[in-house]
Formats: sequence, C-alpha cells, structure tokens
Amino acid sequence: VFIGKKICDPELMKGVMDALFSEIQPDQDPMKPSPEYRRKLACSLLYRFMLSVGNQKVKGSVRSGGEELVRALSTATQDFNVSEKYSPAGQPIQKLEALSQTSGEAEYVDDIPKFPNEHYAAFILAEEA
Repeated sequence: VFIGKKICDPELMKGVMDALFSEIQPDQDPMKPSPEYRRKLACSLLYRFMLSVGNQKVKGSVRSGGEELVRALSTATQDFNVSEKYSPAGQPIQKLEALSQTSGEAEYVDDIPKFPNEHYAAFILAEEA
C-alpha cells in the first residue's frame, strides 16, 4: 500500500501511524510498561525515524523531531546555611541506606519476582461494604 510513495507526505505518515497503532498488540506484563504506552512508544519511534529519513523535505516546524537530542552534562550544587546554635540538630548527614539505594544494591518489594498463585492484600477504607 505504501510502496513507491514519498515518506515525507503527511497523509502517508498518518496512514502508516494509524496502521501501526492498530496492528501492534503488546502483551500485558506487570514487569513491563503498559501495553498502551508501548503502542504509543512504537508509533513515536517510527514517526521520529520517518522525520529523520525525510529531513530536508519535512516542514520546518516538525523537522527537529527527527534530529538526535544533544544535551550538555548538567551539574548542580545546593548550599545550606546551618546554625551552629542547635548543633547537631539540623546538620546534614548521609542516610544509612543511601549507598545501597543509589548503587541499585537495595532490593524493593517490586523488584522481587512474583510467585505462582501469589496473593495480594490491600486496606480499603469504605463507608459501606
């Protein structure tokens, strides 16, 4: 259907995007992002590819969507004026868990694989049962 057509034609792009969106049916997997998100991601990646391929023939207002984003390395500092009057209260200290959390060594409940037939519980507050 799309063979021999110009890739930068807006009508063709819309047709390709609609076809891709209707054909992609990702699996429901709790360990992955939602299927709807993955469908939209696939469409946006295809759109960026199409913009990059037809870069010179695409309208200027959308041309930058196909270009690679180049960002400088960002840095930041934060200074606190700490009163010595109430020391050690208010003094900055490192959390005990900080190193294991930032290194990825800490294991959270969502990181643990689910067991077959695993049950869940949740508190639900309601005025009527």
